Amino acid sequence: MLRGLSASVAGMALAPFLVASGTAGPERASFRETYRGRRIVVVPDGAGLLGDDTSGGWHVTVDGRPLHLMRRVDGSWMTMVDHYQSYPTPLAAARAAVDELGPTAQLGAANATAGRTDAGGTPHGGQGIEGEHRHGVHA
Repeated sequence: MLRGLSASVAGMALAPFLVASGTAGPERASFRETYRGRRIVVVPDGAGLLGDDTSGGWHVTVDGRPLHLMRRVDGSWMTMVDHYQSYPTPLAAARAAVDELGPTAQLGAANATAGRTDAGGTPHGGQGIEGEHRHGVHA
């Protein structure tokens, strides 16, 4: 009985160190795909932009134009294209935005640099129609 209790106490004492040394979940990978004739690029915020990714957000483009994603409290995602539906991943949200846009409609871009990508198709710099609000929900 006492041995089990001391093991539990030791486990509780070490838990913060074990959590801090491990990863915070599955590795965050970039996605590039053509879906219904549209080019979708999803990269973790900071990947190739500012160095290490620490924001937990994503930068998404459809045909080189920024798609604003917002994280909901339950961990799901919504887009500026459809505020009423939640999606389990940023990629699923981007696909749904393509479905909603149809074959010809385009996302807007506030300035000429908003839709630029580097040679690998990774979005970089610029502001979309949402300005600086790329990192989740802002009040």
